[in-house]
Amino acid sequence: MNDKLNMQYFFKMPVLRKRIISYISILLSIISFISTIKINHDIAIRYSALDGKTQLLLGLTQFVGFYFKYYIIVIISLIAVGLSIIAFKKEESRNANVIACLLAITSLVVVSLNVWRFM
Repeated sequence: MNDKLNMQYFFKMPVLRKRIISYISILLSIISFISTIKINHDIAIRYSALDGKTQLLLGLTQFVGFYFKYYIIVIISLIAVGLSIIAFKKEESRNANVIACLLAITSLVVVSLNVWRFM
């Protein structure tokens, strides 16, 4: 009888229900970070493969080849910020909200920086 009650409690997962919006925001922020790192890595590889004269034209190739990906990442990051604000209004777990909000804002900042120059 006790095992049956424990299994029902496990499947209901009240902790997950209370923090689901925060967890989705954290997941979207992590996806944004990974995507930003991937794009910046690709830009750094392309930059190192070019010679001196064509490195000056990297701005144009970067604009054509990569900026549409940045727009998608910015949208994902803005959705993560919006979800973290919704989680604050729903009064979900305070720790998860703070982590979600900080990750979402940091992902927006990282997208706006040119991190590929440091790779």
